Amino acid sequence: MLKHIVMLKFKDFADAHTKEENIERVRQVFSTLPPIIPEIKKMEFGKNMSTIDKSYDAVLYTEFEDQEAFSRYLNNHDHVAASEFIAKLRKERIIVDYLQ
Repeated sequence: MLKHIVMLKFKDFADAHTKEENIERVRQVFSTLPPIIPEIKKMEFGKNMSTIDKSYDAVLYTEFEDQEAFSRYLNNHDHVAASEFIAKLRKERIIVDYLQ
């Protein structure tokens, strides 16, 4: 099982929306992916509840059967479109991928 974790910091204002609005927009975009990308075994998107300054605004957690399934996901046109959309809204991201 390959696990993919992405932590996101959003811009305060981007694409004519506030940070809070954009977090919800990203949640909605990611919620559309599991039904149309069969490689996704599990996907969760969560808004951070911490108030610590160094924390990130949201996290995406995704599971895939193996590296090959993950590679297909990364290259899937729906995932690419979602990534391009999010790139306009975020100011930072951290990614961790690991096998278990």
